[in-house]
Amino acid sequence: MDRRAKTECHALGALKVVKVVDHLESMSPRALFTDRTRDHFEPHLDWLYPAYLDEGSAMRMSFHSFLIETRHHLILVDTCIGNHKSGGGFPQWNGRQGTYLSDLAAAGYRPEQVD
Repeated sequence: MDRRAKTECHALGALKVVKVVDHLESMSPRALFTDRTRDHFEPHLDWLYPAYLDEGSAMRMSFHSFLIETRHHLILVDTCIGNHKSGGGFPQWNGRQGTYLSDLAAAGYRPEQVD
């Protein structure tokens, strides 16, 4: 996926799966892998870069949801960060004003359609 794109669509048999990006961010691997050092990642850099690590060896993170469209239902698998939050473990997400709902609409969906 182009990291600037907000949506991505795939057919899976009779299902339509749409990925809607909430937020893209690079962060140090130490934020998630607190008990690991660079030596643990070194043997894997050839396949981690550039899809999963940026030029500075920070992890490329995508926070997004998936819409699963069946003949009868629209299911939202929500793994986003969201807006208007505070006090979480990642201060850069406090008070976010992302464009998720407008990106969802641009993909052709409204929240009230979700089953």
